[in-house]
Amino acid sequence: MKSRDISILDYFNTLQHEYFCAELRSKIYTKQSDKDYWKTIMEHKKNKIQDIAIRNNLKSIFSSNEEYRKVFGKVLHFGIPDFIYRDFHQKRKLEMRDLYFYFQPGSDVKFIYMNQELTGKIKHYDLDNKTVEIEYLSETITLNITHVCRIL
Repeated sequence: MKSRDISILDYFNTLQHEYFCAELRSKIYTKQSDKDYWKTIMEHKKNKIQDIAIRNNLKSIFSSNEEYRKVFGKVLHFGIPDFIYRDFHQKRKLEMRDLYFYFQPGSDVKFIYMNQELTGKIKHYDLDNKTVEIEYLSETITLNITHVCRIL
C-alpha cells in the first residue's frame, strides 16, 4: 500500500511494524548480504519514523519503552511472527523464506510445555502440519508452532 493512500498515523504505525519485521529478518537470515540489506532497510525506516514522530510530537519505538514493547509484541510472539509484506508479490517471494529461517533447526527457542515456559533448540519443523520438534534436555518434544517463540 502506498503511503499516500493512508493517513499519516496509519503510515507511522505501519513503518514501526515494518521496522521490527526488518530487524527480525536481519537476525534470523544467515547470509551476511541479507543481514546487511535488512539493516539498511531498518535505518531508512528509523529515519522516517523519527522524522514523523518529531514533526507530530508522537511517541515512537525509539523514544518510548512502552511503545517499543507494544509494537514489538505485535510482531514477535509465540507462533508465527506477524511479518508484513508490501504486496502479494513480496509475500510470495519472502513468506516461505521467513518461516524457513525463523524455524531453522539449531535455533534457540522458548516454548510452552505442560503449562511451563521452557527453553530448547529446534530439531525439526513441519510447516504443513504446523509442528516443531524441540530438543529439551535429553528428549525431543513435538509441539504446535503456536507454543514456540525464537530467542534472538
